[in-house]
Amino acid sequence: MYILEKTLRTTNTAHYLGKDYPKACKHPHGHEYFYRIRIGGNKLNDFDMLVDFSDIKKHCDDWLQQNWDHTTIFSSFQIEPREFWDKMGWRWVEFPVKDVNTTSESMSEFLAKKFYKELKELYPNIEFVEVGVWETRDSAAFYKVESL
Repeated sequence: MYILEKTLRTTNTAHYLGKDYPKACKHPHGHEYFYRIRIGGNKLNDFDMLVDFSDIKKHCDDWLQQNWDHTTIFSSFQIEPREFWDKMGWRWVEFPVKDVNTTSESMSEFLAKKFYKELKELYPNIEFVEVGVWETRDSAAFYKVESL
């Protein structure tokens, strides 16, 4: 099996955990998130590649920069601070998965499913996409998608 791996650009992203999380991450804070994507498949395309690295940049790396860099990600249930963020002119987005905290685990799952769907349309030969999300240099979560 061929496996491609690409380290994506970091994002500086703020969040906080809800659902009455009892530890320090219940307070607004930020991370310099690190991302890595792995893509696997057994068949190369007509150009002898699994996936063109420029498409990984376009569909994965650029999406992260445009959507999550220098922003705050709120979970769907975190409604109260949004008006204040708007008043201050601060950038925020709602995490696309409803009713979950913005943990590295939930972020890696969302990204793996999103990127798998987009890349699979371009490259039907891919068999899996795995995304790792580091919130520190030594703490990461991974999620692997083999079908949707």
